[in-house]
Amino acid sequence: MHENETIAEIHRARAEHAKECNYDVDIIFAKMGEELKRLEAEGWKVASHPARWIAEETCVMREEPPKT
Repeated sequence: MHENETIAEIHRARAEHAKECNYDVDIIFAKMGEELKRLEAEGWKVASHPARWIAEETCVMREEPPKT
């Protein structure tokens, strides 16, 4: 399969960023938060996704297993 140049560049950038953060997810998210605040301060509009799961609106049905 032919590799897309854009996708390959995204993978390289992600790998470089992860390496800079010692592959620590907490550090990666902290840096992302700092970058987000910087962009907002510069006037960029940042979109966020609504929560996909809301506990009050979910319903779980449970069925007892058949008795043998």
